Amino acid sequence: MGHAPVNSSRPCRFAELMLLLVLLAACGAPAPVQFAAPAGYAAAATRTDFATYHDPDFGYTLALPKEWYIGRPPDPQQGIVVASSREPAQPRSTITVLIEPAPPGVQLDQAIGRTEATLRDSPGIRSFKLDLARHVTVNHKLGEERLYSYQFDQIEIHQRSFYFGGEDGLYVVSYIAPKELYVQDETLFADVIASWQAKS
Repeated sequence: MGHAPVNSSRPCRFAELMLLLVLLAACGAPAPVQFAAPAGYAAAATRTDFATYHDPDFGYTLALPKEWYIGRPPDPQQGIVVASSREPAQPRSTITVLIEPAPPGVQLDQAIGRTEATLRDSPGIRSFKLDLARHVTVNHKLGEERLYSYQFDQIEIHQRSFYFGGEDGLYVVSYIAPKELYVQDETLFADVIASWQAKS
């Protein structure tokens, strides 16, 4: 269905900052991580409040809430940003889903280490914590899931990221929200991630 079913809007400042996190270079190897039990996600019944997005450059498919805003940076290598339509001009009440192809040649553990190091070192971000890490299977595609919490400009943020490898590089699908909104739309994001289909 392409772009048509999903509204277009310029991403808010918070969404733009989050989009750049995975793409910024950071030195050092990732710290050792304790993994929880693996998990699996698979596509369920089609939701009538979702619309299918097919990426024309990278070939992946994802179901997204119809009423959310989609933004695409000038550089297509940066993926897309999808933000909740609830008060889109107010970044403190915005829920953002990020789909970010990582640079080709970067290994999965390197991409994760870069993301976490960049989050820890970014201006305005404090009290960064990795809450959970586990291997996942999403529609037969292997990857990793990480849950983070931190403060951004004195707002408590929760982030849930899925990391996948692909022939075009590494993909990071993230759900980022203020604490008070995170639980409200966590189930919705589970349905979004369960719809993920990599390029065949």
